[in-house]
Amino acid sequence: MGFDQGFPQSTYSGDYDLRGSATNPLLTSDAGVTVSYTLGTETAGDAVTVACQFKDSAGQDVSWPVGVLQYLSTAAGGQVLDAAPAGGVAAGTDGLILVEMTANIVWYAVSEADGDLDIVITGDTGATSTFLNTVLPSGLVVSSAEIVIVAD
Repeated sequence: MGFDQGFPQSTYSGDYDLRGSATNPLLTSDAGVTVSYTLGTETAGDAVTVACQFKDSAGQDVSWPVGVLQYLSTAAGGQVLDAAPAGGVAAGTDGLILVEMTANIVWYAVSEADGDLDIVITGDTGATSTFLNTVLPSGLVVSSAEIVIVAD
């Protein structure tokens, strides 16, 4: 009995894309999802909005919701949890925080269908410095630039 059992031959090409789509989610692979951060300017209320944009393996904005674990740390790399900022953490106009595991420090969030997620970090009248970390579906931790809320 040989290997050839009449199965169709593969036509795999290195150009084939397994990212799939919302209409064919079984082909969707989130292992290549990345995130980029845009830090907003501090508001009069001591809040900074961090815009998170999830991208596919080709660097394009995703076209499906992405669920991620996020948390605040004292340094880039995310190995040490930060204290909760005085004014708290909330979802902005894009995305949703589904559950907080540690109030205002660790949470699970989901982006909108276009990969947008806004996180609003609010300090107080004292200086605050923190990093937003996102654990991607692949397990990779990506840290934002330092988020600084200046003392009033």
